[in-house]
Amino acid sequence: MAPDDQLENFMAQRMERQRMLFERPTTPFDFIIEEHVFRRRFGTTEQMRELFDHVLELTALRNVTLQIVPLEGGLHGCLDGLPAERSAYLRPQRGKSALPAL
Repeated sequence: MAPDDQLENFMAQRMERQRMLFERPTTPFDFIIEEHVFRRRFGTTEQMRELFDHVLELTALRNVTLQIVPLEGGLHGCLDGLPAERSAYLRPQRGKSALPAL
């Protein structure tokens, strides 16, 4: 587990990225998430419901597109990621930018 100061930094970065969804209503944000991410249970049923409600709220924005890759989908072309100019990471990978310069 990461130290508290590192967790606070991760949270601040995440909140900044989420704020961009609202502050840039004409900028399209496309997300591709594997189905298993939504199937993994953590916390209580209420916490899971809150997570799904939050995702639904964000995908209701006109500039946000969410695609879910089904479990039975097998291998696909995005396993190595998307081109940087079209990507936003929920959590940056080592050595990679969290968001492309816009």
